Amino acid sequence: SFSSSNTINGGGGGSNGVLVTFNSGSNLSTQNTSGITGSVSVSTGNRGSNSYSTSANYTFNASADQTMSGLPATINNFTISGSGTKTLTANTTVNGTLTVNAPATLAMSTFTLYSPTSIVLDGGASVASSITGTGLLTLGGGVTVNNANTGNNGATISCPIALTNAT
Repeated sequence: SFSSSNTINGGGGGSNGVLVTFNSGSNLSTQNTSGITGSVSVSTGNRGSNSYSTSANYTFNASADQTMSGLPATINNFTISGSGTKTLTANTTVNGTLTVNAPATLAMSTFTLYSPTSIVLDGGASVASSITGTGLLTLGGGVTVNNANTGNNGATISCPIALTNAT
């Protein structure tokens, strides 16, 4: 069971396997190109399923393209960083802040990203952050664009947007 900043060290689980639980406030960060499914591929044996809190924070930060497989349907803070395109694989609700750091791209594909309380993007970069796709982005709060001071490109959101409770 994990709280704010625990580390998983691999080891033999034997026939009983290992059960991984990420509690509220935990931070799960993955550079695996297959997302959480590729990062936490431990055997649970006969202990049940791995558990990922909807109040945990999730970061996808590979220096390559990533699929976001294994991401819970509801999460707290959601950070996209590193480089390459990070692609949603299911509808997702963000109850906290969505951050897309330059030069990463969040590809919504055809999925919906519901109600982040705020969105933070990086502009002023040689390759700015972006959100793309045909899926719907529902805004539950404001959008902030930070100046990365590394170039002249602006951050972009080029997917359909719905305004809900936005300020």
